This record gives sequence, structure tokens and C-alpha cells, in this order.
Amino acid sequence: MRKIEINLSTRKYYFYIESGSLDRVGETLMEVADPGTRVMVVADDTVDSLYGNRVAGSLSRAGFNSLSYIFPAGEASKNLANVNGLLEKMAENLMTRDDLIIALGGGVSMDLAGFAASVYCGGIDHVRIPTTFLAAVDCCVNGRSCINLEGGGNAAWTQHHPVLVICDPESFGTLEPEYYAEGTAEAIKYGLVGDKRMFARLSKATFQNSVADIIEDCARLEARILEEDGDGLGRSQYLDLGHTFARAIEEVSQHKIRHGSAVAMGMMMAAKAGASMGFTSSDMVPKINEALIRNGLPTKCKLPEEEIAARMRYDRTRKGDMIDIVFPVKIGKCEVHRIHTDNLPKIVQDAMENELYKNMSIGDMERLEEGKVFTDEDVVQQVLVAAAVADRKTVFRMSGGSENINTLTDCLKELGAGIEIRNENMWQIAPITEEKIREKGDFLPIINCGNNDTAFRILVPVMAAMNREMFVSGTGDLARTPFEDVIGVMEPKGSVFRFDHFPFELSGSFTGGRFELPADTSRKLLSGLLMALPMLKENSEIVLEDGYEHYDAADDTLRVLEEFGIRIQRSGNIFIIKGGQKYISPAGFDLSDLA
Repeated sequence: MRKIEINLSTRKYYFYIESGSLDRVGETLMEVADPGTRVMVVADDTVDSLYGNRVAGSLSRAGFNSLSYIFPAGEASKNLANVNGLLEKMAENLMTRDDLIIALGGGVSMDLAGFAASVYCGGIDHVRIPTTFLAAVDCCVNGRSCINLEGGGNAAWTQHHPVLVICDPESFGTLEPEYYAEGTAEAIKYGLVGDKRMFARLSKATFQNSVADIIEDCARLEARILEEDGDGLGRSQYLDLGHTFARAIEEVSQHKIRHGSAVAMGMMMAAKAGASMGFTSSDMVPKINEALIRNGLPTKCKLPEEEIAARMRYDRTRKGDMIDIVFPVKIGKCEVHRIHTDNLPKIVQDAMENELYKNMSIGDMERLEEGKVFTDEDVVQQVLVAAAVADRKTVFRMSGGSENINTLTDCLKELGAGIEIRNENMWQIAPITEEKIREKGDFLPIINCGNNDTAFRILVPVMAAMNREMFVSGTGDLARTPFEDVIGVMEPKGSVFRFDHFPFELSGSFTGGRFELPADTSRKLLSGLLMALPMLKENSEIVLEDGYEHYDAADDTLRVLEEFGIRIQRSGNIFIIKGGQKYISPAGFDLSDLA
């Protein structure tokens, strides 16, 4: 068992971390309460169905009089109506100041139980038992309990520290990956605030097997900060990193964006705005971005910037016409700057770097909720190919998959790329290297494009631009589809196709220049050329003889290329392509940004 002493000016208590401790809650509770004490367990209906009986049974075995207040799961329950319902139930059961409350579950349970405990009979003891990673790292040490009002989220709050915290990491096993990631956002915050080692560890996203270490490190760091800052005006303010933006994001999204995701976006916004204002080191932005993406967290806010700025005006840190915003300076160090509310629109504008999403309406949140957008399949494949030819590893989030994507990944692996899928949302692509090519020996790689026409018409030009010889095969309709357009475009530029049907051998060279594409040219081949030609030494020009309106899907390709540092100029139906460009990995990004 890990035992962390929290020694604050107003209270001293212990934070226990131990697997299986849910079954020993009653035994542990005897450290702070006598048998016969009434104990009100506060939990949402989901947590109650998972752990309610286990906790109640443990309390009963230890001689406690167990009661329960169950409420519907979700942020909407964090309201005064539920606080009132809980207080009324406590009064009906004649609970006194000698009794106590247990908060069992996530952040909403912690807030409801802590808030009620702070006002019932002038304040009674409460115990926190987090069953989510987010609650374990964010809701158990600072003693703050918040309630949403119609005029603003978390607008009503109290400071009432628990007498005991019991954390059973085994309870996190029921969490879906995206819920697990919520807690990681807060843990990354602690690393940015004051622990370089923790940030480095979280950045690698390999901590899940030792999550108890992260919980302990977060608790000790927060306790140390609070112990040093009794009045709350010093370093404890740093714990608000990202939250000024995050609270506005939650409100504007009507809580469709969960807290951890909002904090992730908020930290990126603080870093970008801080860099723009000279507070934040410029290298912090990509470091934070990559750490968040590697852990399955969104990094770009896609809500109307004017609404974000308007909500921030009423943040709880406001003092007159000023609000306090925490900015990261470097890993392990933050600063608080007092900002005039008139400057918020410009700060938010600087923080929201993607023009494409600045003015997206709230109504689009159903489509963008949780960052779970499955981008057009062709775009996903273009990202995979771009990552495979980039300068270093790329990590990105996406939801879903398909047979075509699986086919393409098999082709890329055969060509020497490293592909790791950590869960269904998190992909890591290591680029094709000369070392990987040499490992294949003297044999040419054989790629089977299956029935995937996109993979075929992108990979052939791109691999030719890299001077990669290979055998190419196909199946189904693709194997029966002529590809004279590919041969007609590439052979005049030096590529050699041995056979004009599948399977065939690709060899020779590929040079740039002027490409005049007839009306029947495949849109997918256009994407392949746009991806291949910047890699060549020569400058190139593509002319669409049929006009651009039939090739508007190329806009998606240009967005992918821009994400990887490739710039192509388009004027009407003509693309101007500078040669000698290199694919620069963005390190980490959310595929939904290309939707």
C-alpha cells in the first residue's frame, strides 16, 4: 500500500493507493470514524452498479451504518438540485456532524459530496474514493468542490478537504481508452507545472502499467504546492494551467467536450497564446502537442473564438476588469499573468491556430464531439503515406478503420515503414528508412494493393519519386481496371512499367516538369502526383485540362501536405509545385483536424 501524507495548514490526512482497496473500505475507514457511524455513499448510477455493493458490503462488515444517494451519471447532475436532494436525504436520516459522506466515482461525485459535506451542519467529514484516473489525479487533494449554475459552470464552489482518500487503481480497468486519457491531461498538467521527469514519462505514453506511480507523483506534487501556499495566491495558481480556456470550452460546447479533453485543448491554447505574447518558449508548443496526441487527447479547439473569449470574461479568476491566466514558460515552470478582459479576443485568436475551424458553429459539435471524427478514407490513406515518407515518427488520432486502410498499412510495412496501433484510436508511423530497405536484401518488395485503388494510385507515384523499385499486384475490381492513365503520365517522365496489367514491376526514374492531365484522369492519381512531385529535384506544374471543379477533393490533399510542411500553390486549374521539398512530421496531431 502507498501511503501519502497530505499535511495542509487546515488539515492533515492520508491518501492511500492500493489495488483491491475497494473491498477494504470499511476497514480503512476505522482510522477516521467509529463503527456505528452513519456513512452516506454518493455515487452515480453507473458507478453504483459497478462498485456500490462492494463498498456497502465492506462498510457493513466493519460495523458502519451504510446509506446511499444515487444520481444519474453525467455532468448535468452537478447542480444545486442534486446538492439539495443529498442534503435532504442526510437530514431525513438524522445524520449529525459525527457522521460522514463518501464520494465514490468520478469528478461529479466528488463535487456533490464535497459541496454537501462543506455546508451540512456547518461542515462534516467526507472521504473520497476515485474510480476514474481523472478523479484520482484531479479531485482528491485540493479539497475544492464545484457546482454548475445556469449562469456559469463551477460558479458555486467551496474548499473543504477530505479526511481520507482511498484509491483502487483496479477500478480504472472498466474505463474506455478515451476516458482514461481524460486523467492523463491533468497528469500532463502536473508535469508542466513542476515535474520534468513526469512530463517526459507521460510524453512517451508508456505509463499505463505503472499508473499508481503517476497518481502518487501527482498527489505529492499538488500537496507540496498547497503546503507551501496556504493563501492560494502563489504556486497553487499554476494548477489552473489550461483551465481558464478549458472552462470556457466546456461552457460553449454545452459540456459535450469533457473536462480532460477541454484541459488538453486549454493547455495548447495557453502555450500558443503564451508563445505569441513572449511568455512561453517557442519549443514548448510542439512538445505539449506531441505529448497530448500520444496520449489520445485533442489539441485544437474548434469552437467559435468570439464565444470562447466572451465566456472567459466571466471566469472565476476575474478581479474587476482583469483575469488571471496561467502560461507555461518551459517544462516544469509556469507563470500567472493578469490580463485585461478587453485583450481576450486577441489572446484567443492567437491561441486558435487553425483558421479552418475558427468560426465553426456550436451545432457542428455533434459531428466533432470528443474529437471522434472519422475523416474521409482517402484522406486517412494520404496521411499514412505522408507519415511513411516523413523525417521522423508521426503519431495521430483517428477513430475507426477499414479494409482499405488495413491493405495500405500492409503495403507500407512491406516497403519498410513501421506502424504501431496502440489502440483503435492511436497510430504511430515510423518512416521508411534505407536501413529498412536493406533489411529486405536483394529482393524487390512485393506490395499487394488488394482492391484499393487509392493505395495504388498514390503509392506508385510516391515510390517512383523515391526511386523505389517494386512489384505491384492487385485483386478484385482493381486487378481488372486498366491503368493507362498512370502509365501515360509517368512513362514520359522516366518510369518503367513492366507489363500494363497486374502484377507488374515498377522501375526506372521519375522526373518533374509539366504535366497536362486530360479530363478522364483519376482524382486519386492527381492526389498521388501532388504527393510525389514535391519530393523531386525539379520544379513541376500540373495543368488540369478539364478545369478544377471536378477535382475539388484535391483540397483535402493540399491540407494533408500542409500538415507535413509541403507547400503547393494553386491558381485556377494549375498547380505550381516547387521541387526539393521534404515531408516534415508534425510529430502528433488529431486526424479530425483534416475533416
